[in-house]
Amino acid sequence: MAQGKSVKVRMYLKPELFAEVAQEAEKAGKRKKGLLLYTQRAHGFATEKDANTDGIAKFFKHCYDYWRAHEAQRLQELAEVTRQEHELAERRKKLSGA
Repeated sequence: MAQGKSVKVRMYLKPELFAEVAQEAEKAGKRKKGLLLYTQRAHGFATEKDANTDGIAKFFKHCYDYWRAHEAQRLQELAEVTRQEHELAERRKKLSGA
């Protein structure tokens, strides 16, 4: 549900991927270092834990901003690699005598 001009997006991650993303978010400075991955659920049983997702959303926003800012560079590199592959295919064709 939208509140004001914001949209809430929910995402599910496997525990292994969640731990990896949390570590990367710490490295990027978007999540505080030393935070526990899981915390005891308030008023819950001893086995009930909640994921501590602090900083994860900010990290994903940062990743998207980086991806969008470098899209032109990726497309230029892709065009260069495609051109080189085409030149190699022509050269291979010449050398094989076909």
